Amino acid sequence: MTFRFPYINILTLKEKEKDQAYSDYGMILKKKSVLQEELDFIIHERDERISRWESENLTSVIEIRQRSHFLEGLNVKTSKIKKELLRVEEELQAKQAIFFEKKKDERMLQHLRDKSFELYLQKEKKEEQDLMDEMATIRHYHQQLSM
Repeated sequence: MTFRFPYINILTLKEKEKDQAYSDYGMILKKKSVLQEELDFIIHERDERISRWESENLTSVIEIRQRSHFLEGLNVKTSKIKKELLRVEEELQAKQAIFFEKKKDERMLQHLRDKSFELYLQKEKKEEQDLMDEMATIRHYHQQLSM
């Protein structure tokens, strides 16, 4: 007789759900990383341009306006990316909570499977012991008859 966990299909489903939740979490984490890199690049570019412009002499109002518009555009981009990062961070926390919940469900079923397996082993051991006791009793009975 072999061990068969009655809820193996549910456990398999929970494992797949956990894996999917982990994958979703990883995708959001990657998206956050890309956004953060983009934000860092824009900030670095802005700082680099400002330091370069500070060393140059401005000669016309047109150049000042162009630089002002350029910086305003970078500030708008930065603002949008920061808002997107906040949204992604919220989504990341939600996906993380889902992942932990799925992981907890899977662990509970694995624990149930392990307990069930322990009970199975105990039952097998008892049946084996009962069989050995019966054989010893029969042998003792035959020894008593042959005397």
